[in-house]
Amino acid sequence: MTNTYNQYAIAKLKEKLAKAEKLHKQMKSCNKIIKDKKENKIERLTEILGDEQKATTLLTPDPYNRVGFPMCEVTNNSATIYNTKKRIINLELKTDKL
Repeated sequence: MTNTYNQYAIAKLKEKLAKAEKLHKQMKSCNKIIKDKKENKIERLTEILGDEQKATTLLTPDPYNRVGFPMCEVTNNSATIYNTKKRIINLELKTDKL
């Protein structure tokens, strides 16, 4: 967790936000490809993820016969993005008051 009094807190949070947004974009793109009716899904997933093993894992059904990134992961990542943005705004307002 980032300390409010850390002088680099905003920079750390912005870095965390960039990673979360990149991951969110990848998750949504991968799930869209998986639901698509077109062929060559592994090649398209590998292009996004950079690893064929990860692509194959996403196409392998879980015990409940679901493929892709679970919606709970996508939703949790979305909440992380929202909370991180909110935290950055609050810290920027606090530093402006000082």
